[in-house]
Amino acid sequence: FTQGGCLFTANDDKQMNSHHEWLATAKDFELDTRIIQKEELEQQIGSSASRWLGAMYTASDARAEPHKATPAIARAASREGAIILTACAVRGIESAAGNVSSVVTEHGTIETTTVLCAAGAWTSYFCRSLGIQVPQLRVRGTVVRTAPAAEIMAGNLFDDKIGIRRRQDGGYTVAHGSSLDHGLTPATFRFAFKFLPALMQEIKILRLSIGGDFFHELALPKRWALDAETEFERVRVLNPDPNPRVLKGIRKNLDEVFPQLANVPLVESWAGMVETSPDVVPMIGEVGDVSGFYIATGFSGHGFGMGPGAGKALAAMLTGVDNSIDLEPFRLSRFYDGSPIRPMSTI
Repeated sequence: FTQGGCLFTANDDKQMNSHHEWLATAKDFELDTRIIQKEELEQQIGSSASRWLGAMYTASDARAEPHKATPAIARAASREGAIILTACAVRGIESAAGNVSSVVTEHGTIETTTVLCAAGAWTSYFCRSLGIQVPQLRVRGTVVRTAPAAEIMAGNLFDDKIGIRRRQDGGYTVAHGSSLDHGLTPATFRFAFKFLPALMQEIKILRLSIGGDFFHELALPKRWALDAETEFERVRVLNPDPNPRVLKGIRKNLDEVFPQLANVPLVESWAGMVETSPDVVPMIGEVGDVSGFYIATGFSGHGFGMGPGAGKALAAMLTGVDNSIDLEPFRLSRFYDGSPIRPMSTI
């Protein structure tokens, strides 16, 4: 965990005004976010700052390495008594007298009265088998890692062309600033109306296509037997290939925005499926007609950063401990009770 600050740059007055408007939200949550001008931005990132008017800057923001933080959190949970089962797909849940009674896995049944489904991009499909409609779509993000290079910034920066952060190994993790892939599926059309505001917001960066994903999802069963292999075992991890066109765009934009890194090799690339909700805000709470079944999903690409805080709030919710975080705004029913759907962030 390294505090290096986070910069959201502004290319023009419209973006700068938008950042100014967000300061009120930052103040509500007691963040140290402020607007910095080009001169101070140059102190942060050097000569590359000349392309921007300024930025919104949060000095207390930090970064961590997912491949280190995730197992570290798991080890800490184990020390506190948690039992973590890996390579063990959940097939479904069983209920008795209107309450959860057990979780059925590929290796056997676990008796319990409380279940939290935090299955990421799988959540909507899993819940649909229980008669619960969770509006959720997937987008693919492509990312690269550079070889170790000179330090041009200590923290993170987001711009229309690039998203970049310093890594502990001395390199940088880099993403395209305005490119996400969405393969159209039956879920796209099923939830189209609810996602329309988000689609209009992200229309310039979403690359829509239709192909094998559509027909694969179309062929999936809506319900399945719990004593036989399921889709969750056949596809254990959503691990899509990176988009070659986006990789070329990342290389081009990195060289343009930070010429100092023009000769630094891109040594690794990968892609991930980001699951999102219609308003780009998580869905958290008890759902469905079976008492004791909860969901936590729709983190929309921000789950790693929000994970520790969300986990603390979820633990309180599940155990009945007093919780200082009001989870009512995250209820699934907001998408069905007439509440206006307004995207609160970007993916």
